[in-house]
Amino acid sequence: MKKQQIFRYLLLPLAIILYTCEDVDTTPPTVSISSHYSGQTVGEIVIIKVSTDDNDGVKKVEFYVNDELALTVSKSPFEFAWNTTELDDGDYVVKAIAYDNSGNSTESQPIMLTINNQSYKPSEVEIESIVFENGGFTVTWKKSLDNDFQSYQLEKSVESQMLDYAVIHTTNNIDELFFFDTDVNPLAYYYYRITVFDTVGLEQKGQILSSSLDPAPNPVNIKSVTYTYTDMTVEWDKSTDADFQEYKLLYSESQNGDKTSVDTYTGLNTTSYNTNDFDPTNENWYWIEVKDTLGQTTMGLGKSNIKDPFPKKVNITSVNYDLSKMTVKWTVSQDADFLNYQLLYALGANGIKDTLFTITDINTTEYTTSNFNPTINNWYWVVVTDYYNQQTLGNGKTNTIDAPPTASEISTIYYENDSFIINWTQNNDSDFKSYQLFESESENMSNKLLVFSTSNVVTTNCNIGIEKDKIRYYQLLTEDVWGLQSISDIVEGDSHNWFVKTFGSGVGNSVQQTTDGGYVIVGSKYPTGGGSAIWLIKTDTNGSEVLNKTFGGGIYNDGNSIQQTTDGGYIVVGSTYSYGEDWDLLLIKTDSNGYEVWSQLLDYGNDEYGNSVQQTIDGGYIITGRRDGALVLIKTDLEGNEVWNKTFGSGWGYSVQQTTDGGYIITGSSSGGSNKGSVLLVKTDSNGNEEWNKTFGGNSAEEGYSVQQTTDGGYIIAGGSESFSGNESAETWLIKTNSNGNEEWNNILFGSHGKSVQQTTDG
Repeated sequence: MKKQQIFRYLLLPLAIILYTCEDVDTTPPTVSISSHYSGQTVGEIVIIKVSTDDNDGVKKVEFYVNDELALTVSKSPFEFAWNTTELDDGDYVVKAIAYDNSGNSTESQPIMLTINNQSYKPSEVEIESIVFENGGFTVTWKKSLDNDFQSYQLEKSVESQMLDYAVIHTTNNIDELFFFDTDVNPLAYYYYRITVFDTVGLEQKGQILSSSLDPAPNPVNIKSVTYTYTDMTVEWDKSTDADFQEYKLLYSESQNGDKTSVDTYTGLNTTSYNTNDFDPTNENWYWIEVKDTLGQTTMGLGKSNIKDPFPKKVNITSVNYDLSKMTVKWTVSQDADFLNYQLLYALGANGIKDTLFTITDINTTEYTTSNFNPTINNWYWVVVTDYYNQQTLGNGKTNTIDAPPTASEISTIYYENDSFIINWTQNNDSDFKSYQLFESESENMSNKLLVFSTSNVVTTNCNIGIEKDKIRYYQLLTEDVWGLQSISDIVEGDSHNWFVKTFGSGVGNSVQQTTDGGYVIVGSKYPTGGGSAIWLIKTDTNGSEVLNKTFGGGIYNDGNSIQQTTDGGYIVVGSTYSYGEDWDLLLIKTDSNGYEVWSQLLDYGNDEYGNSVQQTIDGGYIITGRRDGALVLIKTDLEGNEVWNKTFGSGWGYSVQQTTDGGYIITGSSSGGSNKGSVLLVKTDSNGNEEWNKTFGGNSAEEGYSVQQTTDGGYIIAGGSESFSGNESAETWLIKTNSNGNEEWNNILFGSHGKSVQQTTDG
């Protein structure tokens, strides 16, 4: 027993020591306003919520508005129902302070809330009608549309502003929409208004509506005053008054002139008047004065006939010319009383006008003459005359004085094989005569020499021999048949730029020079982990990499053809084995930085391959390749959405170009036995419908890899053949056809197959 007491005494000091050594809680709680954020607009009852936490427990939360304590909450949830209707509209700072059980506290980040109870007020309720009947006024109003409706209050006053009013009726029934007021004097005016209240006490006063004594008749307006060659008809609205007595028709020669009575009509349904005594070239004003059974009268709005108008202008729409004639066109007259046109001519806009001839056929709107001079102004006008011999001169127009030809600009100068390949934009003027290319050793073109000229408008390039490591300057002069000339900007040619570049592990399948003089390449990149990705590389003029992009994931992705688009971006076509168990055709559009804008997967069920793509003149794209074993031609819009697709027998399409007639020319190979085939050339119209097809060779394996339309309208094909050596890669086969695809000549050139062909400036 004593041992137990001693043990008990020993435990007590130990417990005291342990208790006194426990850590004091100095960690404040966390607190933040979670229901709102600064800048919000609020109204009516707003529930302010906070998020708070503490390891020792939250004892209370105090809510402050503009640093004044608004509410203390001692248990969760810590919320503050803030009645904003008790405050003026404006900005208020709200914050919360949380306290834990150890006396620690934290103040939340304050927020600024804007009270605007104007937007929370109930919707205005309008009085619909005040009708005097049975010795009193029945006041009817519209139903409130507010979900928090509380009551209607009908207010009445004897003065129009209702500064002093009486509340004559109150109801909490939202469907009670009328009140019969018997405390009235029918000879006095009363003013009524509905005030609507919501559940938080906000109110909205409606518009003030006045009672009335027996009203004057509603005005009756003249609807129309029309005429023919024989009579004039006046029509007016029908009176809507129950106490109608008569119409009186009044007349004046002008809107503000003295009115005389024409006739009186007691029939409510009599609403028209006819006369044959009228002059349509002057105004004929009519009014209706309507009278009720109490003798009150009201005059409505008057109306006059439309005075016979002058003819509408007939304007010259164009004065055009070609090499043989000038054609003048004008708009057709819109007047029913048309009599004739007179065509006038002058040498200047303010010159003396001569009448050339008069035309009585309203549908004749064109004049042609071979006697003209396009280097001066030739002004024409049309005077139109109506049935009453009123005339109107229309707007004149002159020909465009023959301007200097549109300047054709030198677009690119490439150095290759000891020559500058100089390209320029084609002139599209109808009166084109020639291009003349000048060369100088000076950048200001001093001592320039004519080095090339042609009268063929579609010839837009030439080769100029140049030694290596030289700089020359070139300028293109364009001349029209009238002897006017335009000169291009001066462009530098530099024969220093030779380079060979390699880029990682992969294959380049297509390259094109870009408008900035650099190059863009597409092909396939082979990552370390296997498979392949479509690979796009852009370089500067020296072949230094500018951008490097890959597209596609999964198993295999090959980029086969690329072209720079008119917006400066790129269009890529290829094939992918990453979306199923077969090859699909993949079309990718990028911006000028190589970032994908969109891509389209063209999957027709089996294997599809895209080998060549070109942007068409409508901004869309034309693609050729292979689909289900057949050569395929696919047209898309500018977003890559398919417009149509066509197949042409079994084979492959390797190259496509839009032709000058808007159609398409395709080359590839037609499949033969034992995987051997012939060079295939297919011509279609603009909708992909075949116009003709031709095959070349066929004894062994032949394929056409590149096709271009030539300046004579025919076509040149580059491909490969093994008919001559038994080895496809051993010969390049060049085939020239006429515009119908019939062979004109062919040549076997040298080892390896031909992948690309272009007509040179010398033909």
